[in-house]
Amino acid sequence: MKATVFFLADYAKAHQDGKFYVTGGFLRTIDLSSLPSEYSHLSLGVRIEFAADDIQSSHLVEIHSSGPGSRAFVKPYSLRYRPPEVDDPEPTLLQFVYHMEEVPFSQEGEHSLILLVDDGQIAELTFQVRLSGAAAGVREAEWGDRLQEGVDAFSAGDGVGAEEIFREIIKHRPDLAAARNNLAFIQLSQGKAAEAREQFLEAGRLEFDRSELLDANIACCDYLLSNFTLALARFERCFKARPFTGQSILFGIQEDHLFPVDLESAADYLALMLLNAAWCALRVPAVEKARDYAHRASEFDIVTATPVTQDLPLIARSLALVQGKSGAGPPP
Repeated sequence: MKATVFFLADYAKAHQDGKFYVTGGFLRTIDLSSLPSEYSHLSLGVRIEFAADDIQSSHLVEIHSSGPGSRAFVKPYSLRYRPPEVDDPEPTLLQFVYHMEEVPFSQEGEHSLILLVDDGQIAELTFQVRLSGAAAGVREAEWGDRLQEGVDAFSAGDGVGAEEIFREIIKHRPDLAAARNNLAFIQLSQGKAAEAREQFLEAGRLEFDRSELLDANIACCDYLLSNFTLALARFERCFKARPFTGQSILFGIQEDHLFPVDLESAADYLALMLLNAAWCALRVPAVEKARDYAHRASEFDIVTATPVTQDLPLIARSLALVQGKSGAGPPP
């Protein structure tokens, strides 16, 4: 058996002629002026095709719902269907509309309706609930404040608390690129390179606006995942084609681990990308490149200046190590 039609609409009717008559069909987003709120009416159109082998017995058809936090937002619906008995079995269709009145929504985010037959899922549709108009502007500002709370928590050394905040935001606003980027950064700091890479890529798909940070972080993930050639290409793109647009924290590489670095300027960014590229080149291996990039990194103040933060000695040590391994000698 299979679901050949499964859609959400403001209103739908399943007619005896086999057609659906639909108003406001194929909903993917529901905009509300406030939350919690009720949506006056929704219709779920369903058509299930039962194969010839399926018509010898009755079937339990169920519809379940799932909102943020996996909480149901409508009561489950079920019906027992027995295909008509015929001498020559052939595929048969079950077509109906499930009407939902005064549907309650309490949170923004992704909501799902799931179709099951005999306890097996055969279809699922998802839609977004979001605030619109002035309420959306207020809510957007609230999410901005919540994002900053997560950043502040991470800066204060509370990585667990920061991660909880960013996950909460993503649950309600899965389209918020900054939240995904920040969660990925925490995961990368924990060494969870594969999980972090997935979130960074999603942030990029959602058009995160600091591509120079995104590329550098994805390259660090690739390095930890031993994709050294890919990591090298990304770091090279960073120092060749990515303008640095503001202060930030990124990771430096030292052998098999990362360390955080506060970046104040484009020169700091360029030095760190060259250092990281040197480590990648050493692992490819491309020793001449490693030697060249390490030498170029050594010419920047962030490496050679008198240490004024805890990060600077780590950069100098990392550079000395990669220069030694590549045969370039210690930095001047």
